Amino acid sequence: MFAANLAQSYPKEVATHLALSALLVVQDKDPNALITAGRLQEVVQSMTGPGVWEEEEPQMALESAVGEVYASFHFLLHPIPLTMFLFEGLVRRMLISLTRPHSWEV
Repeated sequence: MFAANLAQSYPKEVATHLALSALLVVQDKDPNALITAGRLQEVVQSMTGPGVWEEEEPQMALESAVGEVYASFHFLLHPIPLTMFLFEGLVRRMLISLTRPHSWEV
């Protein structure tokens, strides 16, 4: 009942805290486990019991928090996309500077 009251009063904060806790629980049980957003959501719901996340606002807060934790976790494990985007930006800047006429050339 306490978790339900907190989820009603502070849905984003409670959902974020529990999503991070769920990530730690899953990693503690099996460090090599495949972590998915669905798995994190299941763990959160098992931690709080039934009925806590049934209303619309807490449910949306939980889905958002789990999604953010899942995306952040996978970003830390797989930084290749960030490196790729950084490299792409550098290449674009170089191409623009090479193809654009310079203001000092008349």
